[in-house]
Amino acid sequence: MKKKILLILAAAVVLALITLAVLPHFINANSFKPRVQDQLTKALGRPVTIGDLSASIFSGGVTASGITIADDPSFGEQPFIQAKSLKIGLDMSALIFSRKLKIHSLTLEDPQVHLLQDQAGHWNFASLGGQKNSATGKPGATSSAGDELSVDKVAVENGSIAFGRVGESTRNYTGVQLTATDLSYTTAFPFHCTAKTPGNGSLDLDGKTGPINQQNAAATPLQAKVTMKDLNIGETGFTDPKSGVAGTADFSGTIDSNGMQVQTQGEATIKNGKFVPAGQPSKVPIGLRFDATYAIASETAEIKTATVNIGKASAQLTGTLDNKPASPILNLKITGSGMPVDALQDAMPAVGVVLPPSAKLQSGTAGVNVELTGPLDDATTTGSASLHNAVLANFDLGSKMKGIGSLAGISSSKNTEIQSFSTNLKHNNKTGSDFTSLDVVIPSIGSITGQGTISPANELDFNLLVKLSGKSAVGILTQVTGAAGSKGIPVNVKGTAQNPQFSPDMGSMVKNMNPVNRVSKPATGLVKDLFGKKQK
Repeated sequence: MKKKILLILAAAVVLALITLAVLPHFINANSFKPRVQDQLTKALGRPVTIGDLSASIFSGGVTASGITIADDPSFGEQPFIQAKSLKIGLDMSALIFSRKLKIHSLTLEDPQVHLLQDQAGHWNFASLGGQKNSATGKPGATSSAGDELSVDKVAVENGSIAFGRVGESTRNYTGVQLTATDLSYTTAFPFHCTAKTPGNGSLDLDGKTGPINQQNAAATPLQAKVTMKDLNIGETGFTDPKSGVAGTADFSGTIDSNGMQVQTQGEATIKNGKFVPAGQPSKVPIGLRFDATYAIASETAEIKTATVNIGKASAQLTGTLDNKPASPILNLKITGSGMPVDALQDAMPAVGVVLPPSAKLQSGTAGVNVELTGPLDDATTTGSASLHNAVLANFDLGSKMKGIGSLAGISSSKNTEIQSFSTNLKHNNKTGSDFTSLDVVIPSIGSITGQGTISPANELDFNLLVKLSGKSAVGILTQVTGAAGSKGIPVNVKGTAQNPQFSPDMGSMVKNMNPVNRVSKPATGLVKDLFGKKQK
């Protein structure tokens, strides 16, 4: 009896397997193609075209050889999504016994997706969404034939997303893997997405979204944890390559959107950062911890609090970012005081501050109070900077200035001690840097005041007034210039920051000379005495 039961069971299993194997040949999957297209078109509110269908009983559905979903007509004629194939999960018992289509899952294989934004800030996916299944609250539609589309799961395998603004170059995110389950018009549902960012970085989004906004899909609420690794800043598309902005960034934080406003918090680390065309990559990471709010309709972000960290040095960042124009507009303020100079040393080249060869700032503190305004790739920096009790090691400023005869009394030293330094500044990548109200105190020399510029090519053009300290002044200064000597010695600085060249401003010196000396001594003789040169 047992053997008979086993034989019957074995026969039943074999019969079932044979049935499953041959059943697809008796089901003409393509006969359902118009109905599948109709259901997807109604659900998405966009024309959908699919390729030939083939039934797969073991996978519980059918596979389309390709799919094309049309874009919003206002964004052009290119497809919104075009995929190599589409796997459609079906209720197979309904298909076999009543020939009804009950679609419950969709999987896109190798899709190419275009996410575009027009100049008014509207997204091409905002108009997605069609009929709603009133019974379940799930995205879907029901036809007169009794077909149903009630999506429980949507997946993307090995996708590619072109992201950007209409008429501009797009950024490509590749290797996209997405899974969303329990889609609903009435409740939030979970999703997980990973992708490779431009420049071969990585993106990971994990959270929930919904309920789906049927009037504007772009306003659907979303809460997620975001992790990015090695994001190439220069290839994000938000900066002009000519701006010089470069580097890679790691980010970890959260986003919380109610469909109208996005709250975001997190930490970012910028490696090899560079922010001006003449700059060099920072040798140390630059950290950023922030809390910001983004208004979706106006496309403006407000940085409520942010801290920029470079080693033990930190500065505060506040302000706004208007992202609607082709180039984002900045209105930011950076303030910092008591920042250790040695911590800033290796990051200064990123903003174009280059020291002479072998020179290095040691000890001391720095302060900054500046505003950044204008386009992200062409912002203007204005404000003030200061330095206190610092040492410029391996650079002897006194010896550089000894070529000027009247400064020959300056003592030499391997290092230059800077008691204080302050200036007002204005910088733009196209025009360079302007320095006004420059005031420097160097004990071994005296005080230096003036103004000047540094060109985008790092060329110096400064007009300074050097007022020697008592121990540095030589007798000839008082003899030749008299009272004018107390005002200082005019000096021009040319060359570059790496190799500054000092020379006397002869015109200013003669102009400020004591009238008595002008009469009593020929000008050529005064020049000889003042600058230590032979008469010609």
